[in-house]
Amino acid sequence: RDSVQIKNRPLDLKGNLLFVVFIISFMFGLSQIAESLVQAMIFIAVGVVCGILFILHEYREEDPAVNVRLFKSNIGFGLSNLSAMMNYSVTAGLSYLMSLYLQVIQGFSSQTAGLIMVSQPLIMALFTTYMGKLSDRISPFKLSSGGMAVTGAGIASLIFMNENTPLWAIILALLVIGFGFAMFSSPNTNAIMSGVDKKDYGVASSLVSTMRSIGQSVGMVVILMISSFILGATPLAEASHPLLLKTLHISFGVSTCICIAGIFVSLQRNKA
Repeated sequence: RDSVQIKNRPLDLKGNLLFVVFIISFMFGLSQIAESLVQAMIFIAVGVVCGILFILHEYREEDPAVNVRLFKSNIGFGLSNLSAMMNYSVTAGLSYLMSLYLQVIQGFSSQTAGLIMVSQPLIMALFTTYMGKLSDRISPFKLSSGGMAVTGAGIASLIFMNENTPLWAIILALLVIGFGFAMFSSPNTNAIMSGVDKKDYGVASSLVSTMRSIGQSVGMVVILMISSFILGATPLAEASHPLLLKTLHISFGVSTCICIAGIFVSLQRNKA
């Protein structure tokens, strides 16, 4: 019977359209701030309006595409999703920026740079499953908050990179960031899923994916905005070493600030 109900579930066409317009308009508007402020504000305004209409529509809809009522009835659930979005936003552009640093500043080949950077996902793969199991015994709120702090510490260390930074220091920073993300990801997902009823598992899982996508998009838009302000139309790969380093330092500084804010948001779940 449940499978029949899922198949016969009506499509929330209006909600889906509002969400698509919200995401596209808002993200495109952010990416245009450095080039045309007026045009950017128009698109951002359209995105904000569509976002508000989307929330209002989903709240009234009997069978919504996204059950926004979960955010009102379960504050911890909403904060966990917000933490996920913030965490993915700071890690989204890390690979891109570090790849540029290793190749342009340090002079490594693309293959060597790739081998160096694999240290981050490797440490994530090694510890993610363990952290997920550990979150069944220790508060997932505390674990994921600690993971955000470790990630922030690793990213903060990258602010001090220069042309003479030793390779071991770069790899160590990537390992710390990878461990922090492993410490955050599974426990935070556990916190999200354990905060809803079984009937809402599908919605909660889709929201995790949505927060990941939004966070990654926001992270890349932030990098694009920073590079546009500093470099103008010059591609990052063609920038001079001082300007590229300046862009990297500011980007990692902003990411560190987001992590600090994310720690605060994550810790509020214990009070919710």
